Amino acid sequence: MNIKKTLLVLVLLGTGFTELPANASPLDLAQNLAPQTTDFSVSYFDNSGQPVGSGAFSYANEGTHCIELVPINTCSRNPPGWDNITVTHYLNGFSGNLLGQSLYLGAESWWADTATSQLPGYVARERSGRGFITYNLLFLGDPFSGYPYQMSMGISSVSDTAADGTWFMSIASSNFGLTTGTWTARSTPDPISIPTPETEPLAGLASFAALGFATILKRKLAQNATNQKNT
Repeated sequence: MNIKKTLLVLVLLGTGFTELPANASPLDLAQNLAPQTTDFSVSYFDNSGQPVGSGAFSYANEGTHCIELVPINTCSRNPPGWDNITVTHYLNGFSGNLLGQSLYLGAESWWADTATSQLPGYVARERSGRGFITYNLLFLGDPFSGYPYQMSMGISSVSDTAADGTWFMSIASSNFGLTTGTWTARSTPDPISIPTPETEPLAGLASFAALGFATILKRKLAQNATNQKNT
């Protein structure tokens, strides 16, 4: 009887299993568990502190994104020139509801990256397509007509797991009157930290699992060898 001599460490994730090869280290295991995107939940409040809306946004944890400031395929140039910008944490999802309005991004936007000191921001565009960088602000709604609304989220403070600021909204159906309030954002869930193999419980769990599977495999091989001798 042939037995495949590959040890698989199976880690139960609640919604399924992740398979790693036998020589995977605890560090590989932790990195495999790390999220591919970072998700934030957003809460909106009026100036009296009462909740008036909610939302969410997300960005990819890896990779960069080039945004053209002049619409002539400048991102295809190597190296990048003055007419484009390359950012990390490019926002790939944004949703929400505030004062009865469905929220959506009105411009290409990115979030802060504390590892590179990158500020959050967006690229505002003229009708010609030419872009202008604005930092510490997100723009929502239609940038030209203002229908059904225009909104900005000023960012006062930001970290890897939280942010807050002030929002300003102008709604067409309310004669474009300006309404203001505050907002907070929190990551959901908090980013998974990569454990140190010598000290963290996850490392010990992975080592224990590997040892257990190895022991079972050795016993099975020994039993097969004994059965072959007896026959």
